[in-house]
Amino acid sequence: MSVRFCSTNSVEVLQNYFECRNILLDALSYGDGRVNEALLVDQLVRGNYHLWRTPNSAGVTQINENPFCKCLFIFLAGGDLGEIEHLAGPVVEQWAADQGCTSVILSGRRGWERALRPLGYEFQSTNLIKRL
Repeated sequence: MSVRFCSTNSVEVLQNYFECRNILLDALSYGDGRVNEALLVDQLVRGNYHLWRTPNSAGVTQINENPFCKCLFIFLAGGDLGEIEHLAGPVVEQWAADQGCTSVILSGRRGWERALRPLGYEFQSTNLIKRL
């Protein structure tokens, strides 16, 4: 499976974004509202978010860093489940390691725990939200 990092070149990022826009908007519809399309595009263009693609899927990552660790956070993915699993696989892991990350953290619905367990992901925590 071909997993492609979409460069931080803003023109290339925008071109790739618009090619997979519907996939990402569908994935955003399941989110908690912390990211909308305007923020997503802005942060992709600025290089703060990273767009990854497979032929029928897309994912978005962000590097989170504090004094104790640096990790790659996969917070948005959509498309074909078989392909999405590759967005959390060796190509992305190697890129994260090359950036100095010591872990990959994925935020998603409960089903991702089962789907990604074969790749070495394990349950860490539950996020709770109360909408006001």
